[in-house]
Amino acid sequence: MKNLILALTLSLFIFNISGQNHIELVCGTGQAGLLTPHGIAIDKNQNIYIADMGTHQILEIDMEKRVKSIAGTGKPGSGLSELNKPAAVLVHAGHIWVADLNNHQIKIIPLH
Repeated sequence: MKNLILALTLSLFIFNISGQNHIELVCGTGQAGLLTPHGIAIDKNQNIYIADMGTHQILEIDMEKRVKSIAGTGKPGSGLSELNKPAAVLVHAGHIWVADLNNHQIKIIPLH
C-alpha cells in the first residue's frame, strides 16, 4: 500500500497515512511556517513539496522532517524568484512544476 499525504488547509497540518492504522503528523502549526498549504507532491526520495498559497513559497520537507523553502520569497511577486499564490506542485524529470495562480504561469524549478 502506498502512503497518502494529506494537507488540512484550515488546521495547517500535513499528515502521512500509511498502512491500515498508521497516521503520522509530518508538520503542523508552528512547525513549518505553513499558512495556506494547498498542493502537495512527493519525489522518489520521499521528500514532500508543498505549495503554500499564504506564504507564496514552495516548501520541502525531507525524511527527517526538516523544512526549507525552495522557491518564493515569502511575499507575493511576479519576478523570476517570486511566486504569487502557488496552488499546485508536480515533481517530474528532476524538476518541480509550480502552478503560480495569481501570476497565471507555470514555473519549472530544477531539483537539487
